[in-house]
Amino acid sequence: MENIHHFPPLAPHAQWGLGHYLKFKKDPLSFLSHNALNMGPVFRFKILHKEYIVAHHPEAIRHLLVNQAKNYSRVKSYSFLQELLGQGLLTTEGDGWRKQRRLTQPIFSREQMMGLIQQMDESILHFMDQEWQGKTEVDLEQSMNVLTLQILTQSILYSPDQRHFGQVQYDLHDALVYMTSKRFNALKFLSALPSRKKSKGKAAIHRVKTLIRQIIEERRLETSQKYNDLLEMLMTTRDEETGESMDNQALQDEVMTMFVAGHDTTAAALIWIVYALDRNPKVKQKMLEELDLVFDGGEIQGETLHQMPYLKMVIQEAMRLYPPVWAFGRKAKAADVMMGFAIAEGQSINVPIYCVHRHPEFWERPNEFYPEHFLPEAVKARDKFAYMPFSLGQHRCIGEHFALIEIQMVVMRLYHRYHIKVHADEPMQFLPLVTLKPMESIHLQITPRKK
Repeated sequence: MENIHHFPPLAPHAQWGLGHYLKFKKDPLSFLSHNALNMGPVFRFKILHKEYIVAHHPEAIRHLLVNQAKNYSRVKSYSFLQELLGQGLLTTEGDGWRKQRRLTQPIFSREQMMGLIQQMDESILHFMDQEWQGKTEVDLEQSMNVLTLQILTQSILYSPDQRHFGQVQYDLHDALVYMTSKRFNALKFLSALPSRKKSKGKAAIHRVKTLIRQIIEERRLETSQKYNDLLEMLMTTRDEETGESMDNQALQDEVMTMFVAGHDTTAAALIWIVYALDRNPKVKQKMLEELDLVFDGGEIQGETLHQMPYLKMVIQEAMRLYPPVWAFGRKAKAADVMMGFAIAEGQSINVPIYCVHRHPEFWERPNEFYPEHFLPEAVKARDKFAYMPFSLGQHRCIGEHFALIEIQMVVMRLYHRYHIKVHADEPMQFLPLVTLKPMESIHLQITPRKK
């Protein structure tokens, strides 16, 4: 007898014409978390006329990202960014993506990223000396946004006088606000209507792209000067198969992709690390003891980063409990079967990383901040598809090494230099936009730390 595969179960309490729109819009994380606990490994929900499948079990995610990866497109999920990123790694797939990935992969190796440590550290120290000098209270989100963008700008487009930072900072903000508004319009025709947000965003995109193109063209002419930055690495890399290098358009698209993929996500990770440490004083004390034993506040070396395993576990656990990229999507190119459930051609699949990272089957204390989740023996015993802050499979984030080095260095400098006390509303309310952010402002009380 022929096997008959049914569609995944539908989440309860759908309203006629609206589906689950009101519940989802009110609190997406609670809606998805509740149904993930009660509806099994794969389920469906509806928003207006559109239906989504939610896959939150490692086996289903392995199916999506590895076993049947060719059948699931990611382009639609990132189409809202195409106006900003062009044909960069985030917005392409197929042969074009494979060519760009071959070109860019070598420059993002851990060894190459170690070569950027000194100027990353200069950016961190400059920020603390300039932005936090003499202050006793700061806005955490605003500070981490400025700091990570400053680090990223200097790492991508190095300039001793940081002359590019100011313009890029404000223009990227306006561009991302506009991009996010397009993504979350339930009625897509609204994106075509004129608005101040749209006009500001489009103007900002034009300025950033013009600046980057200008820098690329100047670098092409300035062959005698060498820069230790990611643009220089991109300009000199060659495809191992064809010997080709990137043209100016490809360079521009990849630089834009680095800014967008590397800025907001890293800032979000740092916000949640600081918040989690404040709420878990025993963990914080253990981290500080390790930090004081290894780091004296001098120059950060590559080997220093390897001498703090507990700090690494703290970072991993914060990115588990509060994943900066809290969800991603795929679209089925053809009909399929996933964990025994039928998937229709054209079906949208949502993977809520936030729920995957709190799945009680795979985490000893799923809703607690518990760095011991990342002890070597625990990692070895756990399904690797239960943890994916940088995604997995062939589209795993190419900037993972850069981000982790940056995050560790910021945390080291921050907690070596300051006593930090967090003031935040409780219970914490989340704002799940492109990245996971706090709904309300988090303020830090900072005082110089004397060991």
